[in-house]
Amino acid sequence: MMKKMIALLMVLVALFSVASAEVYPAVGVVTDLIQETDTIVFEDWNGHLWLMEGIEDWFIGDIGALLMDDMDTRTIDDDVILEARYAGFMPEE
Repeated sequence: MMKKMIALLMVLVALFSVASAEVYPAVGVVTDLIQETDTIVFEDWNGHLWLMEGIEDWFIGDIGALLMDDMDTRTIDDDVILEARYAGFMPEE
């Protein structure tokens, strides 16, 4: 009986932990591609820079629809990109 209660408690804690994490959308433009580390640099409309591995078919000026994880904190400084999808291109002026 005690093992079942402990297992139930562990499942509830795990579910609560997952449920408290927040995922949100963001948009960024590719401002740099760092070949040495295979890293993309996105800049959002507020001027924040976000890094993600996997240059693949990204080019400077591409717009990315970003799925962000707030890492369950109040500050955005530790947020991470979970996924990025191509959403267009910013033409050069």
